[in-house]
Amino acid sequence: MKEDNARSFYDDIKLERFTTKEVYVIGPNDTLAFARKIMLRNNISKLVVVNGDEITGIISLRDIAQVLTKLGTEFNSTLDQILVKKIAKTDIIKLEAEQSVKNACKVMKEKEVGSVVIVKNNKLAGIFTPTDACKIFNEYPIESLKVADAMTKKFETVNKITSVWRVIEKFQRGIDVVLVEDNRKPIGVITLARIAYLEEGEFLGPRVKYIRGSTAEYTRTRVGKTAEDIMYSLDLAINFNDKLQKAVNYMLTYDLPALPVINEFGEIMGIITKRNVVEVMAE
Repeated sequence: MKEDNARSFYDDIKLERFTTKEVYVIGPNDTLAFARKIMLRNNISKLVVVNGDEITGIISLRDIAQVLTKLGTEFNSTLDQILVKKIAKTDIIKLEAEQSVKNACKVMKEKEVGSVVIVKNNKLAGIFTPTDACKIFNEYPIESLKVADAMTKKFETVNKITSVWRVIEKFQRGIDVVLVEDNRKPIGVITLARIAYLEEGEFLGPRVKYIRGSTAEYTRTRVGKTAEDIMYSLDLAINFNDKLQKAVNYMLTYDLPALPVINEFGEIMGIITKRNVVEVMAE
């Protein structure tokens, strides 16, 4: 599809046509352990929080991951003792089902949120996420766009044997995606939400100080897992000159949140994420 036609099409498509309608909900007084169980069992990353018929918030695997990294410090309870209402985001964004896909992408980009709740007649009608945006782009792509037009260079790399806590430190500095390497070859990606797959015991061990090199001092938790244990494994990368649709198709087909972007020499140039696709569709 030509660029002008595609962008106009995103403005014409109604959210109710492409929104994920099977929405999982949870109550504010349910526990984080229960919330995580629902998400992991159903391979989803978000739950809408409802109190009766009222939509009161949203909770994600990212939120639970952040709690896990603070167990024993900011949180002295375990996940089965912490209630959803304590960490659920209450400043949720609701859009009417009749609004356009492009508007939803604009809101997600401007507000820097990972989803918007869709309502119809004041009732929950669905949820729109970057994965939904990618499905639309894959079906109605902007043919002229290449991976280089959408990719980001804001990422960091770790070795496959790097401890999970060292990975977490990178997320705490504001990085969204960590690329895992082995002999300078990309073999996986890790998002903050992936940390939520770890058991609580991985975070409740004692903290120790250690020296790396001659002078730098760090603090870490004794975590037995490594980056390789929690990463999304990759058997492919995408060239920066490939069409953006190709990258989107790969992410959807292999259920990946991101892909490493390489040049013709196999050198890593950046990453492409589902959020990058949202940003493109918002323009």
